Amino acid sequence: QGIDVIRHDDEVTLNIKGGGGTSYCPGFEWAEDKEIGLALYFTDGYCSIFPSPPSFDTIWVINSRENFSPPFGEIIKTIC
Repeated sequence: QGIDVIRHDDEVTLNIKGGGGTSYCPGFEWAEDKEIGLALYFTDGYCSIFPSPPSFDTIWVINSRENFSPPFGEIIKTIC
């Protein structure tokens, strides 16, 4: 529900947004024509519709669903 662009020399302040339904496609569609090197996608993993693999690296940061298995990218599981 939100996109934060962070450059390599920026101080990072996370403004995590969310609530109600997930579609992974809009964020990737937005980023595809940008000069993105890495996408961090924060999710609870409750969605099964993924876009085609993007041209940039992706790290999925997941906070709950144990069997989350995206078709591309790496996964970081948080401890909650």
